[in-house]
Amino acid sequence: MNFEKLLSGGDLRSIGKCEKVIAQVRTQKDFDNLFAYLFHADRLVVMRAADALEKITRVHPEYLAKHKKEMFALFASAGNKELKWHIPVMMARLEFSGTEFKKVWKGIVEWLYDKNNSKLVRVGALQGLYE
Repeated sequence: MNFEKLLSGGDLRSIGKCEKVIAQVRTQKDFDNLFAYLFHADRLVVMRAADALEKITRVHPEYLAKHKKEMFALFASAGNKELKWHIPVMMARLEFSGTEFKKVWKGIVEWLYDKNNSKLVRVGALQGLYE
């Protein structure tokens, strides 16, 4: 399934057609396809894909499990704030070993207290810690 057209267009102030994307994700395969857009070159596409994935994992957190390694990589390297808004909340929906949990907790706390992060990134970090 090609989500690019639904995720593109407009500007960063809009979630565009995310609800249509969410409605089309019915299986793990659909989710995996959408997840790949987190690595897209267009920041707008990444933001909307992250928004849709975060909303989908509220109902289907199990879809995220096979992407644990990629989520750790995104957590370590995310540069744009629009992606960082969603990462802590999605990280909270994964299962971790004790060591992994400590690493994630520490990283999210750092995002929370980093005043260079936007307020929305910091709110997402707080929500991730809560969850």
